[in-house]
This record gives sequence, structure tokens and C-alpha cells, in this order.
Amino acid sequence: MFKNRTEAGLQLAEKLLDNYDRDRVLIFAIPRGGLSLGTIMAKS
Repeated sequence: MFKNRTEAGLQLAEKLLDNYDRDRVLIFAIPRGGLSLGTIMAKS
């Protein structure tokens, strides 16, 4: 597992950027705990 949501967001963003064009990725974050994760992914 992950240490925290920050680590999870960074790892997921890294995987997404490996497979998709950065300009074509759209991040949706669920307000119930997912906003911090979505913010980290969007900024990566």
C-alpha cells in the first residue's frame, strides 16, 4: 500500500503520464477524500 495520499497521487500520476499524453489527461476528484489526491495528480 501507500504511506499516504500524497504518495498514492504521485505514483498514480507517474503511471498515467507513462501511458497518456499529458495534455489529454483529465483528472476527476471525488470530494470525499479524493480532492487532495486529485490535486497532487493534476499538478504532477
